[in-house]
Amino acid sequence: MALSLQESGSGLQKRASEKQSNWPDWHQQTCVCIGTGPSLTEEQLVMVHSYRKHGSAAMRAIAINDAGLRRCLPLAAPWADILYAADARWWQFYNPAFTGLRISGEEVKDVETVPLTMLARGEPMPREPGSVVSGDHSGFQALGLALTLGATRIILLGYDCGGNKRNAQPNREPRFSSEPPFHGWAEKYHQVPARWPHVEIINCSPQSIITAFPKNELREII
Repeated sequence: MALSLQESGSGLQKRASEKQSNWPDWHQQTCVCIGTGPSLTEEQLVMVHSYRKHGSAAMRAIAINDAGLRRCLPLAAPWADILYAADARWWQFYNPAFTGLRISGEEVKDVETVPLTMLARGEPMPREPGSVVSGDHSGFQALGLALTLGATRIILLGYDCGGNKRNAQPNREPRFSSEPPFHGWAEKYHQVPARWPHVEIINCSPQSIITAFPKNELREII
């Protein structure tokens, strides 16, 4: 629930700190990181949502940016455990009605989120929750979050990092649709396997230019 504009900054920080001190434990669980790349499909989201309801093993989900907004249904997962977005201006613009854990990459004024500590590129990826290496984009940071929460199997959806169409959601706010350096983003994932050799990471984004992880069809692995 969003805070009112009248709530003090100290109250915001207190509530954020209370959440931050109680990070979820996802050890021995699968996590699906849901990005906004153009290969994300309604069919994939239906499969994940159904598995979360009826599957025999636990499956967690992190929705990234617009992938967590109800206004973007059916190409969104507002039912995810976590909504992650790096930029404070995104949170301030949308202030989404998301009932799970809302995590940001920056301090956000007047919107309730738990901010991560953002480590600069070149620093080793942390192993404890609460901080991530930047990687310059929310998708990389969300993967880092899933790793620090203990997930031992991670599935990537909508992690294209390129293509003629930049986002799955057709009506994305133009101010958040600038042309990013996709190839630079994709290269940053190569540091992950060496740092987390015992975590299975599968890229189920068929158009993805990320080559650090094996690819597969989602229906083949859940």
